[in-house]
Amino acid sequence: ICRVDIRKNTNQISKDAVLPVLEITPTASISASPTATPTAKPLSFAEMNELYGPCTYVSILMYHHVAEKEVAKEGNFSSLNVEPSVFSLQLQYLSEKGYHSISIDQLNDFLNNNGSLPNKPILITFDDGYADNYQNAYTKLKEMGMKGIIYLATGLMNNPGYLNWDQIAEMKASGVIDFG
Repeated sequence: ICRVDIRKNTNQISKDAVLPVLEITPTASISASPTATPTAKPLSFAEMNELYGPCTYVSILMYHHVAEKEVAKEGNFSSLNVEPSVFSLQLQYLSEKGYHSISIDQLNDFLNNNGSLPNKPILITFDDGYADNYQNAYTKLKEMGMKGIIYLATGLMNNPGYLNWDQIAEMKASGVIDFG
């Protein structure tokens, strides 16, 4: 075990000076003798299920915008955007690889011992409730028989670039989209 003291050089500082100066002072020695307690073995899913209740792996995909590149560039949200064609390819890939999108209710039911999950469950989520979630993501999810969850910033609804309450009601009624 070592204690590290960091001290700044108070002499005239040139461009070649190295700061900070480190001084390492030993404070104790380390013993290599074994301990009486062995390292714990990680629990299996079966053991975790027995101890803690239902356990599983659920992949979560999170999106913001699903819009054309030009629209994203004009709106200054390119870094938060996935183009609709890419989004479609991603959904197609997931479907071909045997992934199944689930709703938040399905996950909740599973965790409360009231249901099961399909193999390779995934949650497809969208943050903030942008209008392109309705125009591009919802239609593609619906077409592919997949589900999604939109986490709304409710104070922004009915504003330019965001979902309106009629779109939210339609998506909720379809069973394709849940809201959080």
